[in-house]
Amino acid sequence: MIAYLSNLPPAPTIDDRTYFPFLFSMLLGACAAFACWQAAWLRGRPWGQGLACLVAGLFVVGQIPGAWSALNNARAGGGSLSYSWQDSQLVSAVRALPRTTPVISNRTDVLLYWADRPAYDFISELQPGFVRDANALYGSDPTDRAQVAFREKEAALVIFGNDIPQELENVFYEPGRLRASTIFQGLVAGGRYPDGNLYFYPK
Repeated sequence: MIAYLSNLPPAPTIDDRTYFPFLFSMLLGACAAFACWQAAWLRGRPWGQGLACLVAGLFVVGQIPGAWSALNNARAGGGSLSYSWQDSQLVSAVRALPRTTPVISNRTDVLLYWADRPAYDFISELQPGFVRDANALYGSDPTDRAQVAFREKEAALVIFGNDIPQELENVFYEPGRLRASTIFQGLVAGGRYPDGNLYFYPK
């Protein structure tokens, strides 16, 4: 926390999440100290156990408002917990896929939470050599686990939004940005929706 506060310009926002490691460390220290006190002075006194539970309970209660506020903000925003995903046509399409169909996506968190479908991560599984090859068909790289599943197991490629150029650039820099315009070429569109697209490997 000290490194975080002293090395990141501009000055970071100080909130409950920033203080949590410090508060949690204090709680653990207090519990350790109480264990020593109990062994030394509170042995055989039943109210000592109750005092420990009271201290822990006060700490938990004190964290509830911050946790509840963070959850409500996540529900109202565009994160993976947002209620807006309940109306996502792309998420509904993934739910309708057979359970035996593997899934690849750039939003694995959304699919796991709202469609109950674990998925390969589209970006992290990509290999630099494949990204630099502008003519390579997605599914042709044998070193990419997601592409192997896409080609051999008829996995579904689920792409949310229009941020793929930026997501590729964030990981692969300029080659990633350039590759974004061709990376889906040659694939079969399984569905186009307001919030994204569904692709399959050509047969």
